[in-house]
Amino acid sequence: MKNLLAYALLSFAAMSANAAITSADFRTEADLPTAASAGALVHERLSAALASGLELDGSDYVSNPAGWRGGEVWLDLDSSTNVLSLFSQDTWDFQTLLVTITNISGANITGIELITNGLTSPGLVPQLSYTANSVSILYSNLPDAFDFTGGTATFALLTDATVQVPEPQVALLFGAGFALLAFARRRRV
Repeated sequence: MKNLLAYALLSFAAMSANAAITSADFRTEADLPTAASAGALVHERLSAALASGLELDGSDYVSNPAGWRGGEVWLDLDSSTNVLSLFSQDTWDFQTLLVTITNISGANITGIELITNGLTSPGLVPQLSYTANSVSILYSNLPDAFDFTGGTATFALLTDATVQVPEPQVALLFGAGFALLAFARRRRV
């Protein structure tokens, strides 16, 4: 009986997991600063709630003062794994790509790790930085250019571990289970 009660308590404790990101501001800036000083091609989506599908795509265009062709990188952040995927939509050459995710809600960021790196040719290693509520990914090959591959790069956004509140039905089932265990134990005594 003690083993059964211990197992039930461990099962309930196992319901904790990494905190999930629920919403954020997404932005990309692709630029060739040595070719023109007019500015980057910018895509941005503010207060994006994470759902299935892309968090940033071609419909999130903001500005392109230099008239760059190409340089579109779409973003998808999987809320169940906190894995960020970058998808290059072309093979044009650029010198910098800055990806920022700010005003992150639902979790505190404790790190960012590169998982796969197929976004640029040659395979530039991006510079990664983070705060508790933001991440920054910078691909830079100044003063030279790099080509997008039409491929992807993925990153793990690490979050602080927090206890997830169970659904009311789950909590009720666990409560009923504990009550049955207590009743069974009392009858034996």
